[in-house]
Amino acid sequence: MISGNVVLDIVLAAVLVSGLIGYFVLSRRHALRRVKVYTGGEVPETMDLGVIFYGFSSDKGRLKPRKGVIIATSDALVFICVELRPEIVEIPWKHLAGWLPVGEFRGRPLNNKILALRIIGDVGAPRDAGFAFPRPEFWTSLMNIAIKSEKKD
Repeated sequence: MISGNVVLDIVLAAVLVSGLIGYFVLSRRHALRRVKVYTGGEVPETMDLGVIFYGFSSDKGRLKPRKGVIIATSDALVFICVELRPEIVEIPWKHLAGWLPVGEFRGRPLNNKILALRIIGDVGAPRDAGFAFPRPEFWTSLMNIAIKSEKKD
């Protein structure tokens, strides 16, 4: 015979696991909804969820890393924040000068490698933007789009 405490523990664990799964499903839906609003109803083929944006090297102070979605359009690389503050960062392909995997960004040591994108604007000094991609194979598809847009210009 099973004790009442064991049954209660099993029920609480099941509720906790289902709540955690529900949270991840809802956060993914929220991210896709933000993407559809930005793109006008379409979900682009080249996008990645769970990307962390660490900000620009020229930003003042210590910014909190923001989690979101990154989309590659024909004109720009677009980061859409899925947290409470809606934020959209667009980096035109023509301003992207290079990229480099780094272990530290803006004086903050990081456990996982991030990618620093070198951005050259119309005027001013170049600055870096830090991103952490959850799937490395996504980066190859981004570079293919960047090369195609470079040839188009």
